[in-house]
Amino acid sequence: MSIENELLRQSEKEYGEHYRSHYFELYKLYVEMADKISERRQSANSFFLTINTVIVGLASYLQLGQTEEAGHLFYLIISIAGMIIC
Repeated sequence: MSIENELLRQSEKEYGEHYRSHYFELYKLYVEMADKISERRQSANSFFLTINTVIVGLASYLQLGQTEEAGHLFYLIISIAGMIIC
């Protein structure tokens, strides 16, 4: 079974006079849906990048004046929090 037979079950004659315009509309719909999916993915990536940037900035600010021993545990906890958010 070929892809063409599966996707285009009716010939242009069987479908009628709007065959090409309807398939063109389907194509435009597919392109629009793919574009919206890309936009949502980019939006989610920006959101998580912002959250991780805030975590790193906050961690750096809060780490000022800490001892070295406390610092290692603090950075480990912040790293784990960033991984969980991602």
